[in-house]
Amino acid sequence: MRGTLATLLFLLFVSGCAEANYEKGLEARRDGDYTEALNQWMLASDDPRCMTAIAVMYDYGEGVEQDEDKAAYWYHKAANKGNYRAMAQLANFSLSGVGGETRSPMVWRTKLEALQGKDPYVDYVLAFFYANAHGGERRLDDALSLLKPLVEQGFEPFVPLYRDIEQRIADRNAGVQEAGALALEMAQGEVSFDARWKDRRIVVSGYVSAVRRLNDYGYALKLGGPNPSLVPKDNLLAVFYAPSLANPLTGLNPGDYIKLDGVYLGRVPFALEPSALTLLGCNLVKALSRDIRF
Repeated sequence: MRGTLATLLFLLFVSGCAEANYEKGLEARRDGDYTEALNQWMLASDDPRCMTAIAVMYDYGEGVEQDEDKAAYWYHKAANKGNYRAMAQLANFSLSGVGGETRSPMVWRTKLEALQGKDPYVDYVLAFFYANAHGGERRLDDALSLLKPLVEQGFEPFVPLYRDIEQRIADRNAGVQEAGALALEMAQGEVSFDARWKDRRIVVSGYVSAVRRLNDYGYALKLGGPNPSLVPKDNLLAVFYAPSLANPLTGLNPGDYIKLDGVYLGRVPFALEPSALTLLGCNLVKALSRDIRF
């Protein structure tokens, strides 16, 4: 979820304070002079907004060598002074342990809930946590409710996530099973999973993580959440897709949101991964191809 974060954070920062160093830093960054931006923010480095701005530069390697540990250091300093945006980014870090962040997504989700409504970026990150079951149950409707007023206020960077959640809610209401939910169900008991689904048609939705050819059998399509690199491996679902050779999986890219339907055959013949769903007679629907990642 980090691909657009630097721009998103600074877009939100523009509505911030009037201190000279902070504003001069913003102006320098807009002009592409990252060295001057960093200098200005360092001159006022006791300001939590400047701390967060410095953290973003290290986070994304803007004018400095990318260093997640230094980014985390500055985010922590800003968060300790009450900067909501820095807190939200540390919550992001908790999803993969970036910068040595050891507090769990569950802890951060609780913190974000306590800060709801205090900053647009906090609500954005909380919506992402809700939508993808980070730190607790999946709450798609609550995620959409958080984002809707922000989108209506003109926060354009929030639109892709908002549209994505709309699509997922529509799919859920149509009986589509999310890949992550099926993976968890399978992990809880393969026998009970097979009893429920074997020989039934399943419509699965998820985000493409990888696609590979399986010799004479078709293709292995691995699905996960919006950010496969940030989701624990045991929460990823490997969907082994066995279409006819006349229907290859072409044109799919990592991060594409797709729907796939087919008849579940049980674990054989593709017992290649802990959560491998073998489907035959598949149809593929490519629903979205938008970068909603941080």
